[in-house]
Amino acid sequence: MEGLYPPHFFMDVREEIKREIERGNIIRAAFLSLSLGDISEDIKKEALWQASSIYRNPYTTKALSNELGMQRDEVVDLLRQISEEKERQGKEKELSSCYDLYKMRYLSFHEWLEDLKRDWDKF
Repeated sequence: MEGLYPPHFFMDVREEIKREIERGNIIRAAFLSLSLGDISEDIKKEALWQASSIYRNPYTTKALSNELGMQRDEVVDLLRQISEEKERQGKEKELSSCYDLYKMRYLSFHEWLEDLKRDWDKF
């Protein structure tokens, strides 16, 4: 694939990925990494976590999951594992209740995750 593009193209994208990670834009870094066909497990996990727990955005979570080739149950299981790890680390703010625009009420992360699983095909 690199033969189709000038060498500086990939260097620029890799630099942009680094910049986005430094800025905390992990989802953007994930999509950029996917455009190169090279994404680390850490970026996958962090991007899914940012889309789901931090932003509570089911559409972005599903779009990213589709790009990563992950099925609903695989995503939900991974997010549960990460949430359990966050709880053990005492990072419960990321799991606390947030107002959900779609449900028009406050949901804990675990409630949000159950809704994501149930409504996956709607997103």
